[in-house]
Amino acid sequence: ALTCDKTRVNLRGNVSGRSTSEIFIAPICKDSLKNGRTYNRSLLYIDSAQRSRRQGGLHKRHKLTQLQPMNPSKIVPNRTAFTLVELLVVIAIIGILSGMLLPAVQSVRDAARRTECQSRMANIGLALLNYESAHSRFPLGNSWQTNHSWNSASLPWLEQQAVFDRIDFEKPWSDPVENVPVGQTQLPIFHCPSSNKDYRGKTDYCGITGSWDAVGSGPTTGSNGVLLSAKTPKSKGVSMQDIFDGTSYTIAVGEGTGVEEINFGFWLAGRNCFTHEGSINNPESVSQDMYGEHTGGANTLLASGAVRFIVEATEASIVNALCSRDGNEVVDDF
Repeated sequence: ALTCDKTRVNLRGNVSGRSTSEIFIAPICKDSLKNGRTYNRSLLYIDSAQRSRRQGGLHKRHKLTQLQPMNPSKIVPNRTAFTLVELLVVIAIIGILSGMLLPAVQSVRDAARRTECQSRMANIGLALLNYESAHSRFPLGNSWQTNHSWNSASLPWLEQQAVFDRIDFEKPWSDPVENVPVGQTQLPIFHCPSSNKDYRGKTDYCGITGSWDAVGSGPTTGSNGVLLSAKTPKSKGVSMQDIFDGTSYTIAVGEGTGVEEINFGFWLAGRNCFTHEGSINNPESVSQDMYGEHTGGANTLLASGAVRFIVEATEASIVNALCSRDGNEVVDDF
């Protein structure tokens, strides 16, 4: 099959020794590939310059048939896909954009998890303040002998009354029949979204009993915080009046994502409290001090109910002062 187009061109010159004024190119057709080569078949009609001149009653018209080969390398094919170079360029651009966007996406996700963590700690703070309003003092961080936790005491104000009613506070928290099954309950309010811990009944938030390095009037060094461990059967929790340093400058609860199962990292266990010493996120004391999985620091809950993010660069002396309730330290903005 041939594909044809009619074309007209005007030329001036001499064809076959004759003066011409016009050349009419009859249908110019392209054959399909023939013997590996492509051809143009042209029928050229050459008119004499003087059309009035006749010979034998016929126009002076010469017919010329040409069959000229074409160079296949000069034929521009229709492009239907990308070239290899173009694909490589596109892949390189996508790689560069991904490298630029992934850190930003990771940063946004970390910020979202940190905000969710702060929201959960704020609810815990509200529960502790409601407990203080009902009992005129904060709960003990660790009860006498039975070792029940401040987490358990605050459950009614965290909309967990049903779980609270199942706990037998007369028996140790580790009682395998009465309390351990209850302690296996997963309570997301005590989970930090950035935590990597994976076991039932975990908690990522630990009570602060005080600081070893801060001066205070507690019964012993390290008992100068808000959520105390009971020393005697008659031990009582701290009241608002006992927080001389101010509730906005005293930490009650801190992140403890480094306190694992072996270190009593359960919400039911009163031993999930600790006495802080040093800076935030100290890799040498992950299971003994405040430690968070957030980039650059950890969240803390103040006795006022406010949540503050303390960066790792905060001086250890400031962190220690914040962990004591009555050291009379002067703490700048943190």
